[in-house]
Amino acid sequence: MGHGSIGAAIRYVPRLLLGDTWMIIVDVPYTIYAVPVERGNPVNLSGNSAAKNSRRGKWALILHTAARRQCEMDFFFATKECLQRTERGQSTTIDPQAVVEVSPIVCRPVLRGRDADNFWAGMKSALDGVANALGVDDSRFALMPVTWTKGEDRTVLTIEVKE
Repeated sequence: MGHGSIGAAIRYVPRLLLGDTWMIIVDVPYTIYAVPVERGNPVNLSGNSAAKNSRRGKWALILHTAARRQCEMDFFFATKECLQRTERGQSTTIDPQAVVEVSPIVCRPVLRGRDADNFWAGMKSALDGVANALGVDDSRFALMPVTWTKGEDRTVLTIEVKE
């Protein structure tokens, strides 16, 4: 499954917000609890996932690694596409010292208690993809509270850059 096959609904909000602050919205049709991989069932990347500590051995680790790479690439290309949709004449370069606020909305078919810290641990590869696409270090990210909603699996990241 390559980056072109996720069918992400990618939206871009023009850089017209509050002076030097602008935002993009990246909408990817899965969550870290069910990352699609080319072969096999979707993989859970949350911090508590059984795949990390599985007795299934090598294959569970290989699938987990493939899912992490898939997640990073999907978020990288979705963010890049958002940046390429900027209005003509707008710069897509970001000050490396900028503060980047990341606000997630996570849709799941069944709402139940979730750990925010495990969510952010599972989002590490997705955040790496976003950071690489933006050209900033992910240590500049300010992680906002997670909003959980009921619906079809999807992750929506609102990325607000304050330069």
